This record gives sequence, structure tokens and C-alpha cells, in this order.
Amino acid sequence: MSVKDDPQGRARLEQAQQVLLEKERRLSDVFEISIYQFDAETRPLKRLGAVGMLAPNGSETNIAGALRTAVGGEKKSRLIAAVLFSDGIDNSGQDVVGTAKQLGVPIHVVATGYDLTGTDAGRDVSIAGVECADPLPRNTQARIMALVEARGLKGRVVQVELVEKDAVLATASLTLDDVEGVQRVELLFTPETKGRHEYTVRIPKLSDELIGQNNQHSVSTLVVDARLRVLYVEGGIRAEYGTLVGRYLARDPTLEYLAMVQTKPGLFIQRTNIPDWTERGIPSSEELLKTFDVFIIGDLDSRFLTTARMVLLEKLVRDEGKGLLMIGGEHSFGGGGYAGSPLAKVLPVEITNKADQITEPFRVKLTAAGRNHPIFTGITEYFEDHPVAADGPSLPDLLGCSLLERPKPSAEVLLVHPERGNEHGPLTVLAVHPYGKGRAAAFAGDTTYRWYQVMQSLKESSPYIRFWGQLVRWLAGQEEEEALEPGLRVNTDKGFYEPGETVRLEAVLIGEDGRGVNNAKLQAVFTSEATGDRKIRVPLVREADRAGAYVARFIPRHSALYHVEVTARLPDGTVPPKGQQTIQIQVGRPSAEFDRLDLDEATLQGIAAATGGQYVHVARAGRLLESLVNEQRARRVLLEQPLYNPPLFWALCVGLVTTEWLLRRKYRLR
Repeated sequence: MSVKDDPQGRARLEQAQQVLLEKERRLSDVFEISIYQFDAETRPLKRLGAVGMLAPNGSETNIAGALRTAVGGEKKSRLIAAVLFSDGIDNSGQDVVGTAKQLGVPIHVVATGYDLTGTDAGRDVSIAGVECADPLPRNTQARIMALVEARGLKGRVVQVELVEKDAVLATASLTLDDVEGVQRVELLFTPETKGRHEYTVRIPKLSDELIGQNNQHSVSTLVVDARLRVLYVEGGIRAEYGTLVGRYLARDPTLEYLAMVQTKPGLFIQRTNIPDWTERGIPSSEELLKTFDVFIIGDLDSRFLTTARMVLLEKLVRDEGKGLLMIGGEHSFGGGGYAGSPLAKVLPVEITNKADQITEPFRVKLTAAGRNHPIFTGITEYFEDHPVAADGPSLPDLLGCSLLERPKPSAEVLLVHPERGNEHGPLTVLAVHPYGKGRAAAFAGDTTYRWYQVMQSLKESSPYIRFWGQLVRWLAGQEEEEALEPGLRVNTDKGFYEPGETVRLEAVLIGEDGRGVNNAKLQAVFTSEATGDRKIRVPLVREADRAGAYVARFIPRHSALYHVEVTARLPDGTVPPKGQQTIQIQVGRPSAEFDRLDLDEATLQGIAAATGGQYVHVARAGRLLESLVNEQRARRVLLEQPLYNPPLFWALCVGLVTTEWLLRRKYRLR
């Protein structure tokens, strides 16, 4: 109703306001008037004169809802008719004519606006939509697709801009056509900072455009570090596999993993949290292997990995920057026939044909290099020769390890055996090095599960989760502190919703130990201009297959910008540090009112015809209102009361006659 399309340059709302204010006294003298304003919501006004204070600032028009509220809320016995001022443009998706017909009241329709087709005033370019992935990976080129519609501007060249706040992130030129439908414009940029961002696609208003409100469209998306993907292949069922998968991989909300364990020679069962993963067996194509960031090879004989796969793994580490880890076992390193294999080139230790194992328990020793390495950030005290205090943590022994011959010159040795050694020095337990663009590690142990199980049984804190988390992230080239920052992170499955569409709200709560918190209570509070002072509270429920993950669903009914505050509470009722976050959700496009500009005469005429009302243009609305006043003045309501059997009437007559007779007798009158 803000479109200025009449000969005097008035907005459609102003056209209606002028007519109603001119007829205010005439209408009020004859009718008891109820007047309503409407956009997405319908609200009563105290008096007819209040229409002069209205402004066309709604984000949606719901004609059907307005008719139900205004007409359906009045007593039918007192309601003579309704008068609707509108341009007929309804974007609620409801059956307007059908709703009007069901109300059973004549609805007179006053059309505001004009058909702009083929006129200079009808020239318009708009952003009909924006396609944007959610979330977007940080420091990776991203694409946002703008959907542009135009009419009356064929051949005109416009600049399409992608902006965030006042910064222009990308631009593209577009030559407009006159073909029905949208033109697609690709905008490329690289998001650099994590968190929720609001990007706006816009086209500067042209000098001969009627309106500019539909020249931009905003979309909200979350920029995150790409979720790491780990492939773990184990040669047999053992405690190390079960704990590594169950206590680390499956509980780290920042990871996607595919874990495979061999149950019979060449037969593997798998466990994964990768959405829509349907492949069976160890991935063998470069395309599939390339989707993983880190490869972990357990107690697996090289025959089952195959030379072809090892060639691909070597190439991916060298050229694509992937990470590779081999952990100890009877069929790892030399015992698994890896000497001279493509993976022998990748690993930071020399592989021989020896299959020796150390079977005596021992407590690993941290080297000077290990003490300063990112893998041991924040957990070095667990690996010191002597606890820093009498009650300090004491790391359980490993029950043995593979015997590694010697580290390569490029390797950093981080953990060693405290007593055993050879001519090359103490026996290596953990060594790392760069390989091409990637990184590789060799870990001779295979019983780190004791670091978790034993210390948990003693109710002591354990470095297990952090050790494995930091090792995997170092192999992938990421900093652990950044990936596992404690606190609450909230996201939605999309950046934009239509009214009535289900919003899926996702939250992940990370504890101080870097692990997902599964026993908290989370609640979301939704507020918006559409809901007024009313707060909508929705609890989040645990998502069983992801550590620390919670989800809620909410269906917004109106177009508005919703503010969502999510609060996490621990079992003791306290809010953890950074346990509260607020995000915004856009429901309905802010410029949806301008998707269509032409007067929708068909809808308005249909309302009048279906209800027995009249249809007029606003230019002749004064005559319609005057005719309604005259009809009401001429209308007479006659009340008939039959006199043949009213008890009170006959009682009164008898009483009067009796009184007269008594008076005549008393005064002896004839």
C-alpha cells in the first residue's frame, strides 16, 4: 500500500485515507462503525479518524485473516455490511475469495492502485530470492546466487552487489531481459571470520524505477570451520577400537567419521555419523577418499588395505594436505607388511620387516619436543616423569607397543619408552612429521583406552579425549582450541523461512574439557514484532547420535524477524560459561509486499461477487459510501406486537374499568 501510482503521486494507503476522512462525519452519523487495520496481523482502531495516522510499513498482507477477524468477530444480527479497502495483493497463501464467501456478509470492495503493465511506472527490477548454503566453511571460496526479476527494462545493465554491513564483498554485472522468470547471478567471496553473518544482495535503485524496496534481499548463514572427516580402519575388534570410536569419535560434535573394523578376513562392519553415507567396504576411489581429512590405520594387514588404496592415500597426504596416523598392533608397521609400501614413505619412522612387540607394561615418557608440541597443549602434566603435586594425575601404563626401529631425520619424537632403546636412542612411541602438503604420525601404542577407563573408574580427570582430539586436529592442520571452544553454539538448518515452514533449531554445548555436554537442559525463547510482548518458549531435546547436540522445532506463523535466545542449564541449574546465545531468524521476505505491484482486480471482484457486495475503484469510493448512508437513512424497522392475547394488556384494561365503576359508585355518578 506504499506504492505511489495514482496521477497525483499518492500512495495507495493515502488514496484510501483521503476517502475515509472525507466521509468520516457522514458515516459516523448513520452507522456504528468498527474499523480495522491489517497487514500480517489485524488490529482494531478506536475511531474512524485514526486511519489518518496509519503508515504502510507491514511486511505481509493477509486479507483472508483480516476478513475472518473483522467480519467474523462482529455479531451477525447487527452487521449490515463490510467495506474492504485493498489493492488485492495477498501473500498469505490463503483462499481469499473462499474465506469471504463463508462469512455470509455482503463485502463491498474498494480497489486502491492501478494496473502498471506496459506503463513507465511499471518498470521494476527486484531480487526475487537468494540461494546460500548454511553453514559456509571459513577461508574457503563460497558462492551466493542472486535471483533477479525485471520488467520494462530489457537491455539495461545493472550492478548486483553482495554486501555485509557497509563492506562490498562481491559484484557482478547483469544485462536484464524481458523473459518471464528469474535471471541467476553468481557472487563469489571468501568468508574469513566464524559466527553468524547476514549478507545482503542488492541492486542500486534505478532513476526510473517506481520503488526500490524490493531491490535487496538479505540472508543469514553461519560461517564455521569445516567439520573434520575421519576414516578409521581397524584390523580386528579390540578395546582400543571400541574406546576410540565410542568415547572420542562418536562424542566429538565437530567430527564426522567412518569407522570400520574387520570381523573376518576381508569382511568389515562399519559405524558412521556421516549423513547419507551408503558406501560399503573400505572406500577405494580417489573421489571418496578425498572427502576425508584424516586417515587412521589400526591393526590391519596391508593386504586388506591393498596397494591401490595405499597409492591413493600417499598421494592425498602429499598433494592434498591430508593427515595419516598408524597405531600399533601385531599387524601394524613391519608386522603388517608395510615395509616398502607407499605408506612406508609417508610415515615418520623407518619400517622394516621386523614384527617385534614389547609386551611389558610401561609409562610413556614425554620428550622436550613433545612438551612444546600442540598435540600436548594443556595436558603435559599427565605425561611428566613425576606429578607436579602429590595428588597430581598419574597416567596408567600402556600394556605394550610395537617396536619401531628408528625415526626418520624429518621426524619429531614426542613420546618414548622410559627404559628401552637401541643404537638410535630411546624407542619411539609417538613421532610426527610433515609429508608434502600433509602430516603423518606413527603411534606404537595400542592400549590408550586405559588412559580413559582406568582414570574414569578412579574418578580422576583423563587426558584421553584431549590427546586424541589434538592429535587428529594437528594431523588435519587445525588448532584444537579453536575447533573445540567451550560454550554454546546455535544454528538453524536454513537462513530463511516462509511463514508456516518448520524451523529446525540446532544447538551444540561443549564443556570445558572439549567434550559435548549431554545432560544439560536447553530452552529457546522466540520473540518478534508479530508476537508483540508474548514470548514463545520451546525446549530443546537431545539428539542421540551427536555428542552435546540438541534440537528444537518451531513453526512461525507470520513474516517477521524473530529473535531467538537459547539458554543452557547444567543439572545443578547453573548456566555454564558462554551458555547463552541469541540469533535472528528471518521469516518471510521483508520485501514480499513488493513481489507484485499491479492491482489484483480479479481477487477483489471475486470477493464482491461471492458475497453480494459492490466493487468500485477508489476514485469512485465516495459514491459507494454515500449510497450506503442514504440506504441506511431510508431503512425503517417496524416492530409489530399482536394485541389479541397479551396478559398484561388485558389485566390493565380490567383494572381501569373496575376503577371507573368504583369511583362512580362512591360519588354516585351516572
